[in-house]
Amino acid sequence: MAESYSIKTERGNILITKKVIARIVVDAVDKFEGKVFITNQNGKLFGAFSRLGGLDETINMEINFSEKGVDIRLFIVVRFGTSIGMVTTQLMDDIQAGVNRVMGIETNSLTVVLVGTISRTIAMKYMEGRRKYGLK
Repeated sequence: MAESYSIKTERGNILITKKVIARIVVDAVDKFEGKVFITNQNGKLFGAFSRLGGLDETINMEINFSEKGVDIRLFIVVRFGTSIGMVTTQLMDDIQAGVNRVMGIETNSLTVVLVGTISRTIAMKYMEGRRKYGLK
């Protein structure tokens, strides 16, 4: 899989990297103001501290480029009492809109995996919401 996606324009090529896509995802998650957190597939939190430390945001996301576009797989936990359906739907809509705005193409596939809920501790769960885009 490619590490970047090239968009050809009349003025030249634009390269979109995985970090750009990760930033779109993080911005979409941040809109939930502490009700949704990015984790790895085992439920380990990816918090503000690691972002402030300059760690690569792509570590806890699967982002792959192909000729058809970008495939994104994201792992999250939600705060107990937050609507899982609302969160996954809104998150997918916001990520899709962000990718479309930045890259000018549709997302090839987008998967949001809920690995748990959090109150005082993380209660592990596994639920997957997936959207496949492209030709029907």
